[in-house]
Amino acid sequence: MPISARGSWWGRRATSVGAIRDDMVNAGADWVDEATVVDGNLISARTPADLGPWMKALLKAIELRALAVG
Repeated sequence: MPISARGSWWGRRATSVGAIRDDMVNAGADWVDEATVVDGNLISARTPADLGPWMKALLKAIELRALAVG
C-alpha cells in the first residue's frame, strides 16, 4: 500500500520532484520546493541532483540519533 494511501503524509513537510507536487499535497503533505527537507524522521529530496544536501541531512540525523541513544 502506498504511503499516501495510509495517510502518512498528513501534516508532514516534504519535497519531491515537481511533477508529483499535486499528489503530495492531495496526500496531505506540506510540499515545499527545496533541495532537502527534514521533518522528524522523514528526510526528502527533489531529485538525484539533490543527493549532496540529502546525504548531509541523513548523516546529521544519524549523528543526532546516536547521541540521543548514548
